[in-house]
Amino acid sequence: MTISPSQLNDNFLNLTDSPNTFVGNSGKGIVVNSGATALEFSSVASYSSSPADIPPIIPSIYDDEFNGVSLDPKWGWYYYGAPTSVSVANGKLLLNFAVDRSGMANASILAQSAPDQSFSIVAKMHAFQQAYSWQGLFMGNSSFGNDSMICIGYGWNSPTVYVTIRVGNGWLIINDGYPYLSCKDVYLKATWNKSTAKFRGWVSPDGLIWLPVTNGTTDDNNLTTINYFGLGFLPNFWPRANMVVSVDYFRVTL
Repeated sequence: MTISPSQLNDNFLNLTDSPNTFVGNSGKGIVVNSGATALEFSSVASYSSSPADIPPIIPSIYDDEFNGVSLDPKWGWYYYGAPTSVSVANGKLLLNFAVDRSGMANASILAQSAPDQSFSIVAKMHAFQQAYSWQGLFMGNSSFGNDSMICIGYGWNSPTVYVTIRVGNGWLIINDGYPYLSCKDVYLKATWNKSTAKFRGWVSPDGLIWLPVTNGTTDDNNLTTINYFGLGFLPNFWPRANMVVSVDYFRVTL
């Protein structure tokens, strides 16, 4: 079916919402409702800056849009533990780290149980620029040891952006000057292939155009089992006295 611009304009002009008025809906976006049966106004949609931010119609049980009032109990803090403060507001997970740390052994890992199959994870994050701080995606096994994790993320090397991969005990800085990531929000994606025990990673400024951060190859690692995934954070306090991070969502495709 072909819809002309005039028809499209008329359709939008005649959109209705309970209580059938645009009054009180200023600044909101239009989304498909949870039952996928109609369009409705949504305050969450007003925060979207990219089509990639629109939540999936049928989310996985591992997804989190952080649109509640507290952190979902499926998450747990591991390794170094929780940051100084954790809150959920306006569709974002807000984290404040007020303790300076160095080295991945002091990282805070927010994780949940991963399925026993291949998967893809995507997250949208934002952090104030701080030298040598790091935030990103985490995959690992139940030991949560320093040599049993894969981390794909980004940070700043005063003042340039660097993208890193950690496999076991080793860091690999892919690029130490990413003008591509000069935007405030960063999208990260990682995949795990259970049958081959291999992973891939990507980074994006908009969630639409993805740049490989594994040199375009399938990378071997010394991890044959992944049963936890989530987010990792490593605060370093220069030039600020604390590190503040927000996460818009964490989504999983099986």
